[in-house]
Amino acid sequence: MGIVTSTLRSVNAWAHLPSTLRAGYVLGWGALFGANIWNSFIGGIIAFKTLPRQVFGNLQSRQFPIFFAYSTFLSLGLLTLDLKLRPALLTSFKHSPFQTLMALNGREFWGSTAGLSVVTGLVHAVNGLVVTPKASEVMFERHRLERIEGKSSDSRNPSKEMQTLNSRFTKLHSASSTLNTVGLITTGLIGWKIGSVGFGPRGSGGLGVMP
Repeated sequence: MGIVTSTLRSVNAWAHLPSTLRAGYVLGWGALFGANIWNSFIGGIIAFKTLPRQVFGNLQSRQFPIFFAYSTFLSLGLLTLDLKLRPALLTSFKHSPFQTLMALNGREFWGSTAGLSVVTGLVHAVNGLVVTPKASEVMFERHRLERIEGKSSDSRNPSKEMQTLNSRFTKLHSASSTLNTVGLITTGLIGWKIGSVGFGPRGSGGLGVMP
């Protein structure tokens, strides 16, 4: 337990890493945060306002799997660099995995850049592997029913089957949006940690390792 706490509080550990690794961490975070901002507030909105609804849906069904895979792997990359700070943590996990995991289940870890990277990667992975594929499946089913019925899914007096599909799609879309928002917030918090704590030798923990 003491080893875990000390590794989470490893003061100035990032200051001792090569500058290329520190630069790589910042560039990786920037690529992740920038992609999330573009997807959520710029590219997606422009496409929604420009393209016909079914074309927009087809575009999103191709784009989202790539986006979520990209975000998941970048989050894992940030976590990997973060763990280079804490070799004693990995040693502790090898010898006492259960006690180490229990020790990590605290505010110090989940408030650190490593903990935030875990959350970011998990929400994007769940979104890309579970929620979005189901939402796309329902969306294509709506497209098929629209062609059969000869009217849009948002038209007045939709059929009962269309109402069911609309309800399922709304729930899945809301879940996907919520997960995406959580990922955006946690990525932003990593950036806030970098900006407020930094890499300097007098920083309180180096890159947000300490709260």
